[in-house]
Amino acid sequence: MKIISVINQKGGVGKTTSAINISYSMTLLNKKVLLIDIDSQGNSTSGTNTSEYIVENSSYELINKKIKVKPLNHFELDIIPSSIKLALLEKELINELSRENFLKNALTLYEKDKYDFIIIDCPPTLSILTINALIASNYLLIPIETEFFAFEGINQLIDTINTVKQINTNLEILGVFINKYDIRNKSKEKYVSSLKKVFKEKLLNTKIRKNITISKSQEAKMPVYEYDKESNAAKDFLELSKEIIDKIEE
Repeated sequence: MKIISVINQKGGVGKTTSAINISYSMTLLNKKVLLIDIDSQGNSTSGTNTSEYIVENSSYELINKKIKVKPLNHFELDIIPSSIKLALLEKELINELSRENFLKNALTLYEKDKYDFIIIDCPPTLSILTINALIASNYLLIPIETEFFAFEGINQLIDTINTVKQINTNLEILGVFINKYDIRNKSKEKYVSSLKKVFKEKLLNTKIRKNITISKSQEAKMPVYEYDKESNAAKDFLELSKEIIDKIEE
């Protein structure tokens, strides 16, 4: 059971869209996957149409009460939804000992379920929830755009990762991947070159091309492959998921 956090402290880089579509694409590759939404905004929850379900328990109960939450199954994907109550969690945990380990300890409850991968959709902020995810994870995936402002916060994120690695020595950046890539805009290549210099072999080969199908699938509240499996976006996420799995298994 490998635990992967999809993280970037800058919003708008397609973190949640990536978490949903990587998770779903992995199921197409015959992997058993659990997607956990720990962002109080609940975009992974609404993006998989699970916000329509009435659920007793969410990732809030999983983390705060260490309850083994029964996942919802939608699109052949197991999902633990978010809750607005997560916004209060930082304050609620302030006096708790080892509060940074709550998610790690809770995920041991799922070891017998034989998941190949647990994918965590992290908040776009450095919070106790993000720290919990980093400490619980084996690997990190970082989506990034080829935009000047998208590079902001990367140094801060790397500093955070290095700090957490003092506690979770097994934590590894599995890969950085380019999202919303405009293949027609050659001026973006300078950013690709910069990313190669910074991340070297950590920069994954597969780029997620900018595609209207992604926003349409978001509106339809389903993975892009379910919406249109012939689209470039569906093919890109499937290829990216293959690359991720190969990198872990090599």
